[in-house]
Amino acid sequence: MRYVLPGAEPKTDWDIGKREIERDHLGYFLDSHRRATGEEIEIVAESDTPDFIGRDADGNSVGIELTQVRFSPAERYMRRIFPPEAHDFDAFMEVLALMHKKDRTVRRGNWHLCKRRILVIVLIDTDLHAMATGTETDRPEEGGFDEVWLADGTQIEIFGGMDLFAVVHPTASGIYDVASRDRKPYG
Repeated sequence: MRYVLPGAEPKTDWDIGKREIERDHLGYFLDSHRRATGEEIEIVAESDTPDFIGRDADGNSVGIELTQVRFSPAERYMRRIFPPEAHDFDAFMEVLALMHKKDRTVRRGNWHLCKRRILVIVLIDTDLHAMATGTETDRPEEGGFDEVWLADGTQIEIFGGMDLFAVVHPTASGIYDVASRDRKPYG
């Protein structure tokens, strides 16, 4: 059973809905992460910053922060009419902005409780291959996130999971087609 740390209780209907989506995305991410890395992370608490706190197999506390790359309805509409190039520059810039914004949060909240820090950026309005093909994985920097993952949220309905790309990771690198590999679309 997981508990909710003080200050993380949803206060409005919007907060409740956001938390439910985060829980769903966390479940898909943890399944894909386990399949990509072989590592199990058990979630023990919900927090405000980070969103979730868990434990890895070695007993280390793991903070997981989730965020999404979304475009406005007008931009989404235009992106359907004029699909982005193979390398989605607009989405790439959104990811960089999110990474910068979330990197500032590592110094506050409950991050001090976490030995490891993971940022998961769920791609809602662009797919993983448009973002990660030809991109290399960076190594973690002191004081920042230990792992940053792009998680392909466009595949949840299609494959019932997420493919991953390790943006920042100490050992893993590249794209992990764990949801789409060996699966039929739409089950």
